[in-house]
Amino acid sequence: MHFSQTSPTVVLTGDALVTSDGIAGRTGPSIVNAGFTHDTAQALDSLEALAGLDAEVVLPGHGEPFTGGVSEAVRLARLAGAA
Repeated sequence: MHFSQTSPTVVLTGDALVTSDGIAGRTGPSIVNAGFTHDTAQALDSLEALAGLDAEVVLPGHGEPFTGGVSEAVRLARLAGAA
């Protein structure tokens, strides 16, 4: 992991992007499990707001921090799709 000499930029995603889904038993960037949202399509669409951010570290509402950057976390969450 490489950070600039200044503090890394951080984004708090809450439930918009999580890295742990205990119900589906998966880890890594994804949207919140369908059992906890009324609109998974909207949850996937909401990733667009995060995609435009330039942050190195993602602090999700559930799961471990993701240090691969917010754009990579969004890409992986889209690939994971709905659970």
